[in-house]
Order: sequence, then C-alpha cells, then structure tokens
Amino acid sequence: MPLPHVPHLLAADGPWTIWCYRGATVRSWGKTNRLVLPGHPLDGTYLSHHETWFPLIDRWLDHGDLPPPA
Repeated sequence: MPLPHVPHLLAADGPWTIWCYRGATVRSWGKTNRLVLPGHPLDGTYLSHHETWFPLIDRWLDHGDLPPPA
C-alpha cells in the first residue's frame, strides 16, 4: 500500500505560511489560503483553510477532475 501524501511547511514569507503538497503550494495567511498549482482550474483561488485544498489537489492529480459541488 502506498504511503499517504503529507503536506509540509515549506517556509514563512512575511505574513504568509507556505505549505507544499504534491508539488502544489498553498499560501496561508490566517483564514486566507491561496492555491498555486498551474494547470489546476482553481489555481490562484482563495479558500478558508489550507487543509481544504489538500483533497482538491488529490482529486485533480489522481483523477484529472474536481468533485461535483455539494
């Protein structure tokens, strides 16, 4: 069984905390969290918590799509 993907803290840049996960970068500033992943349809979009991005990154990289809206 493959090991799970684990996000890791890459750096702090001013007010931003930068997370790296499967080649994507999530720039976190409190409740403002921006995805940086060229080619991903949500690249440059902000969500409320950095951990919200990880399943969306997995879905995109593993299946090439996004889950349907809830």
